[in-house]
Amino acid sequence: DLSMDTIVNLIEIQNESSGYAFLLDGKSEVVAYSEGLKNVNNQLSEIAINLIQGQKIEFKNATLTTISGERGYVLLTKIEGTDLILGTFISTKVFSTYHNQWTYMLLFTIFCVLIFFTLIYILQKKIILKPLISLDQEIKRIAITEDVSYRLKVENNDPFEMIRQSINQVLDETEKFLEELKYNHEELEASNEELAATLGQLKAYEVELQQQQNYLLENKSLLEASEKRNKAIISVLPDIIFVYDDKGTFI
Repeated sequence: DLSMDTIVNLIEIQNESSGYAFLLDGKSEVVAYSEGLKNVNNQLSEIAINLIQGQKIEFKNATLTTISGERGYVLLTKIEGTDLILGTFISTKVFSTYHNQWTYMLLFTIFCVLIFFTLIYILQKKIILKPLISLDQEIKRIAITEDVSYRLKVENNDPFEMIRQSINQVLDETEKFLEELKYNHEELEASNEELAATLGQLKAYEVELQQQQNYLLENKSLLEASEKRNKAIISVLPDIIFVYDDKGTFI
């Protein structure tokens, strides 16, 4: 809480740049006023009485009026717990200056915001969108069946450097898998060729064995026929003795 002397001192040091102030008692008589209102202190009471009694003003709402020939806004505020009324007066000239300053500040703020978002858009396009589009294009060029050695470019200061490295690691593993698959396929083809060669040899052995078997069967038939013929000769000529040498010549 402020003392009465403190309030009076604060009111007296007010100037045109911040608006003049004055203090009224319960009878609307001027108790204190700023130095700039020294010559119009009597007019202040009349203005306050006219505004309050004429209901031209509501407390805490500014009203346009004229003091000592100068147009401005008057604001009356009751001080709680007392019958005092604090009044402030600011000329339209000063008010317009503040209004223009606020307008310029608002425009400057809007301009700064636009610049900020423009920079954000440019940086986003440069740092995120452009690298993202480049990454998408490079991923689309991946063709395992055509070029298994293809890898994504990894550059410093790339926001997607970790993603590129991860994709390249997957491509490395894929290349190793395809190389192993190719090696196993070649081994399988070689095994199939060896198996086919072995099968061909087995078929050749089978044919050869079949021929030998047929030959043996033919010899067996000849031997049986020869045996029958010899038996027939021996049976009709029981008393004949044949003598022949080791060359098969009869003696």
